[in-house]
Amino acid sequence: MTVEYQVTVSTEDVAFAGTIDDVYITLVGQDGSSEQVKLDKSKSAFHKGDVSRKHWFVCLRLLEIQLEKWGWIIIKDSWLPAKVEVESPDGKVYSFPIYHWLTDSKKHFFREGAGLFLSHRRCLLPDGVTCQSDFELRK
Repeated sequence: MTVEYQVTVSTEDVAFAGTIDDVYITLVGQDGSSEQVKLDKSKSAFHKGDVSRKHWFVCLRLLEIQLEKWGWIIIKDSWLPAKVEVESPDGKVYSFPIYHWLTDSKKHFFREGAGLFLSHRRCLLPDGVTCQSDFELRK
């Protein structure tokens, strides 16, 4: 069974975070994927701080983002999305923190999460467990 989701995409509010490239999003579900949907641009570009909304029908598991690079432009363009929020019909909001520069036309996959920095995650570790990096836990 598929249900309708509202997707909200936020671009970081920092210099050069926006893009003039076309942005496509696919919601990946348990039983397959939605169609790849091109997001609406505000006046031809995703500017810093912009928010774009769309509706999808899918059983949600992952988020896929892909840029269609404009080859005729001399300037190499990148995009810094802050997060994508997906709201289900029952009001549950799934948050996909991105906070990562997208510089190519490859498919990028993101899981739902909190988007915490390492220093914030250290506070959540059980007593006696330390973490030196994102990839290392010690007891």
